Amino acid sequence: MKEKDDAALKEEAEARKQEAALNGMEQIATDATQNEFYKEQLMQKENQKAQRKELAKLDTAVQKAEEKLKCMETMIQREKDKAEAKRKKDQRKDEIREVKKEVEAEVKAVKTTFHKKIDNFSRETDRLKMDKMRKLTELKYKMTKIMIDQQSRGTRSNCLVEKEDQKNNYCNAKFTNNWFENK
Repeated sequence: MKEKDDAALKEEAEARKQEAALNGMEQIATDATQNEFYKEQLMQKENQKAQRKELAKLDTAVQKAEEKLKCMETMIQREKDKAEAKRKKDQRKDEIREVKKEVEAEVKAVKTTFHKKIDNFSRETDRLKMDKMRKLTELKYKMTKIMIDQQSRGTRSNCLVEKEDQKNNYCNAKFTNNWFENK
């Protein structure tokens, strides 16, 4: 029995050893698992932190890109506005040129019309002047003729002379055109 006891003791000791080794292994496994879990948590946290940082950088990059895009769109819109303003300015200049040409043409037409009227009026006035000058000349001619005729014709009272010879000579000299007056 002693052998049995020794063997049982040995077995018991061996079982305790194995159990202690098993407990030690479990402890080591637990510790290792806890360490790995802790490491994984740290790695996960660090990974999440790195990803958040990367996302924040991307957010910043996106925000900057949006701002650049907005600036570009603003610049493009300004250029469009400038081009539109220039087009409108050029269009107004063209309209002003057209209106100026039309006004100049109208003024030229009015001037031409007035010059024609003035020329016509001058011609009409010259014609009337000539008519009046002709009339005046005719009247002066008639007056001069009358005065000359009166001087050369003499007066009827001279025909009443007593001498028949003198009377006939005077009347024949002064009243040659009109037979009735001569007689």
